[in-house]
Amino acid sequence: MEFSFLLYPLLLAATLGLWWLPFFLWKEDEKIKKVAGILLWWVNIPLYCLMLGPALEKGQPHIPEHIHVYTKWIGLLLFGWGILATLLFLVPRWRAGGPGYDATKLQVKGIFAIVRHPQLSSAWFISAGWSLFHGALYALFTSFLFLPVLWIHAYMEEKYLLIPVFGDKYLEYRRKVKAFIPFVI
Repeated sequence: MEFSFLLYPLLLAATLGLWWLPFFLWKEDEKIKKVAGILLWWVNIPLYCLMLGPALEKGQPHIPEHIHVYTKWIGLLLFGWGILATLLFLVPRWRAGGPGYDATKLQVKGIFAIVRHPQLSSAWFISAGWSLFHGALYALFTSFLFLPVLWIHAYMEEKYLLIPVFGDKYLEYRRKVKAFIPFVI
């Protein structure tokens, strides 16, 4: 196992730390809202790189070939769902104004009708699916280490951004729609 593989969880936590920064910058000031919105968008680039990178790391144990014949197809399905969820998330956002737009309406249609946090959900599905497809065990383990970080992010997003902005409307939406896996979690 390469030393750089050990840095992935630390780099991911640092990147998500940048992702959390907007929650503390988000104020009524329109300039700060714009900067916070842009940070929320563009931190995704290093985030996805960090979630895909571990599977490509050399020197890690792999799923035995007789099992990997099956798990690679499961990985491909998970990865495919993650890509689809990302596209279903991004297209309406770009139509709404792209990075830094001021969201004044709670989004409950499209992908948001089946999962509250499609961006976080898709990031995990892409990471886990990519790891399974490559049969990389450490990478798969790392993708499971990402789950608590993503849960914390979702909690902060709801507590500091969504509930203060949308109030009871968001709480009702939260009761109806699962956070990460449609109809499950």
